[in-house]
Amino acid sequence: MRIKLCGYLACALMLALGLQSCQQDDVPKGVRYPIVFSNADTRAVADADNLKDGFKVYTYVQGNAGSTSFAKDVEYYETQGVWAFTSPEYWLPNTTYSFKAFYPKELTAGKLTVDNSSKNQYYTISNFDVVNHQEDILVASATATVESGSVPTSGDVNGSKVNLKFQHILALVDIKMKSAISGLTIDTVTIGDADNEGAYSSSTGEWTSTKSGDIEVNSGEALTVGDDFVSVVGDGILVIPASSSGKYLSVKASNGKTYKVDFPSDIVWERGNKYTYTLEIKQSNIIFNEPKVDEWDSENATGSVIIK
Repeated sequence: MRIKLCGYLACALMLALGLQSCQQDDVPKGVRYPIVFSNADTRAVADADNLKDGFKVYTYVQGNAGSTSFAKDVEYYETQGVWAFTSPEYWLPNTTYSFKAFYPKELTAGKLTVDNSSKNQYYTISNFDVVNHQEDILVASATATVESGSVPTSGDVNGSKVNLKFQHILALVDIKMKSAISGLTIDTVTIGDADNEGAYSSSTGEWTSTKSGDIEVNSGEALTVGDDFVSVVGDGILVIPASSSGKYLSVKASNGKTYKVDFPSDIVWERGNKYTYTLEIKQSNIIFNEPKVDEWDSENATGSVIIK
C-alpha cells in the first residue's frame, strides 16, 4: 500500500486535508488518504506536550483482501499540528480498522501484550512495576470502518483523521506537608504495603495486583515554619489503582524521626485520579488529613488527552 511521494510529510498531510499535492499521478485512485491523527485538544496540557514526543499505535486491519496487523511509531509534526505514522499507511475501502495507542512508545517497566489477531481494541499490560519505574502510562483506542471510497465513513473518525482520547491508567498520590518544627527537611517518603506490580486489562479497565511492597521516593524538601502545605514528592507518586486499605505512609525527616500513619481504609485509588494528602508535623504529634480527590490534571481537569 505504499505510494511514491515527493516528500511524504507534505504530501501525506495535504492529502489528509483533501488538498492538491505533489505528483498526483503517483497517487493511486481510491487510496488517496494516509492515516493521520490531528491536533491535541486538552486541559491536561503537560500530557499533550508529552505526546509530541510521539507514541506507538498497534493496528489490526480486516477487509476484503484478508487481515493484517502492524505496530508503528507515530511522530508529531509541529508546523501542521498533526501526528502521522513514521512510514505511511493508507485507508483501504471496505475495511475495518482497530487502533490501540500507547504513550510512552516503549513501556520499559513492563511487558506490553497486544492481541492483534482480534478485531477489537482490547489488550493487556502485564508485570508493570511502579517501584523502579515511576512512568506515566497513557492509552487510547478507536475503531473505524471504510465502507466505500477512500476515507472512513463510520467509527470514531472525522474524515480521514482518527480521534483518540488518551487516558491515564495509573493513579497519582501527592503528599503535602507543613511543620511547626524549625529547620526540618524531608528525606524520604514511603507508601508502605502498596500494590507495586500489576496487570491491566483494557477489556475491563481494571488492574490486578501481582505483587506488594513499599514504594519509596527521595524528597529533600525543606519545610519552613509558618509556610503553607508544600508537596514533598515532586510531581507525585504513581500507584497501581487499588484500595488504600492496609497501606501506610512513612516520612523520614532530618531530625532523625520517622513519622508513620495509616491511609484511610475507605478510599480506593482509581485510575486517572489524583489524591492529595496533607500532613502537619507538630511539636508533639502529627495531623493526617482526609485526602482531596481530583481528576488528574490542574484544578478541575478531565485527566484525559483528546486527539481529534
